[in-house]
Amino acid sequence: MTHYHRHPSPATMSDLISNPKQSIVRSSDLVAVDMDGALVMLHIEQGSYHGLDGIGPRIWELIGNPISLDDLTATLCLEYDIDPATCRLDVSAVLEDMIRAGIVSVR
Repeated sequence: MTHYHRHPSPATMSDLISNPKQSIVRSSDLVAVDMDGALVMLHIEQGSYHGLDGIGPRIWELIGNPISLDDLTATLCLEYDIDPATCRLDVSAVLEDMIRAGIVSVR
């Protein structure tokens, strides 16, 4: 299960879905540590912590460099042998939480 503190963000998931070529970018204010396959992050500026498990750590790894939703989904579809519609739904749910938490942005 993924846990986040909710913080407002100027971008929304609908912004990303309406323009899937926009780049998803990590916040530079995070320190992340792998703990037995889960990723635990501290947002230095906000003083909040965040956790990722399941597909979340792999998404985090892939967004180490700016990447579009289309490219992110395509990569994960190949790696996890999942159909594109299901993959996009799963990825969108994780990204929506990340955007709301302020740990990624869309540009």
